[in-house]
Amino acid sequence: MPRSGATTFVGREEDLTRLHEQIQCSGQVAISAIAGMGGIGKTELALQYARRYGTGQDEVSPYGAVCWLQVRDQDVASQIVNFAQTYLALTPPDGLELVPQVNWVWAHWPVSQSVLLIYDDVANFDRISPYLPPQTDLFRVLITTRQRF
Repeated sequence: MPRSGATTFVGREEDLTRLHEQIQCSGQVAISAIAGMGGIGKTELALQYARRYGTGQDEVSPYGAVCWLQVRDQDVASQIVNFAQTYLALTPPDGLELVPQVNWVWAHWPVSQSVLLIYDDVANFDRISPYLPPQTDLFRVLITTRQRF
């Protein structure tokens, strides 16, 4: 996860609670978005959510892992595969293209490891849709974007 630039985070408790309720409401993959103009604190809200609920800093964590993906100008598929290799010891078979590698990672994700996937700074939903996880309750997805999907 990126480092926070905020020394204190106040006035957004209601937003954090509402976001947590949205993300946890579904039995299958839940996708929630934080949308708005640049500079209003979308990334910071996602970061504070991940710190509070993703790492169990203030609450009991419903997630086994938090995977932060920088979307703008970066390769999302490579980030997912690198996360799986580094933190889960999952290594896709040699010779697969990136999209099949990501699909392999999703298919072999440990059942005991629920994950919060944060796709930060999404300019175009079509750019990340091939890299979204399958419909299962193992995955919760949070997207920060300036767009309304």
